[in-house]
Amino acid sequence: MNLKFESWTSQATELNKRKKINNEKELREQLEKLQVDSGTSKTFKISLEEQLLTKEKLRKFVEQQLMEKDKKVVFLDKQLKEKKVARNRSEKERGELGASSMQTNIVFETLKANFIDF
Repeated sequence: MNLKFESWTSQATELNKRKKINNEKELREQLEKLQVDSGTSKTFKISLEEQLLTKEKLRKFVEQQLMEKDKKVVFLDKQLKEKKVARNRSEKERGELGASSMQTNIVFETLKANFIDF
């Protein structure tokens, strides 16, 4: 019986050694996979950070362009208002000159008629 027990103990020990070796092999494979995944994750993270930086630079550039366009629109709007005021003033002066010219013509015609009658 002692032989049987020793045989069984030896088999159990051998089984445990094989399980341990298999577990160690499995753990090494898992470790390698995690290291690959970790490397991929780091690469992906770096890529995402670069994309974020690029997009941030583009956003700032677009904001700057919008600010410049807004300044230009304000400037052009101011110029337009000034030109409208000048045009209105010019039209008013033209109207006044037209009325003055008509009055001058009337006075001239009256004087001419008076001169002819004289």
